[in-house]
Amino acid sequence: MARGCSARYRARNPRATPLYRLFESHYDEVKGQWEERFEKRCGFWRGFVDEQVRRYLDCGLYENGFARIRCPDCRAEYLLAFSCKTRDLCPSCAAKRSAVTAALLRDEVLQEVGHAQWVFVMPKMLRLQPTLAASRPRAFRPAEPLARARVPTSSTTASCLVGWPVRRGRRCSS
Repeated sequence: MARGCSARYRARNPRATPLYRLFESHYDEVKGQWEERFEKRCGFWRGFVDEQVRRYLDCGLYENGFARIRCPDCRAEYLLAFSCKTRDLCPSCAAKRSAVTAALLRDEVLQEVGHAQWVFVMPKMLRLQPTLAASRPRAFRPAEPLARARVPTSSTTASCLVGWPVRRGRRCSS
């Protein structure tokens, strides 16, 4: 784009990112060892992973396709590499989708009133040991009203229920 334009496109270099280099150099190795090292603890290899990684490794590379864009104001041209448009693995596309969703919420969904988010945080030790609270009920009695409290509402805050975090799924570690 020309100097007079207010917007300026900056092409990214996906091959220079640490995540790209990590997947490019170690993905096949991890996939080859999955059944032997990780399947018992983490489950079978899911087929969609291959497609997501392939699309991520192709994202933003000119050799995989691009569009020629012309600025309507200054008539300058630039190339825009095609993206993978996934939200699962690619940080660039996930950030873009997040920004688009936030703009949609701001412009069309949420009313122009104050919004508040209340977060109840438990120490990691307690989250990792769910039986700890059950084994020592007297120690956790003072925290019980906080866990079941209903945040007071006003004209600028939305009602919100605060509760104990629930851990779902299994941790997968090597």
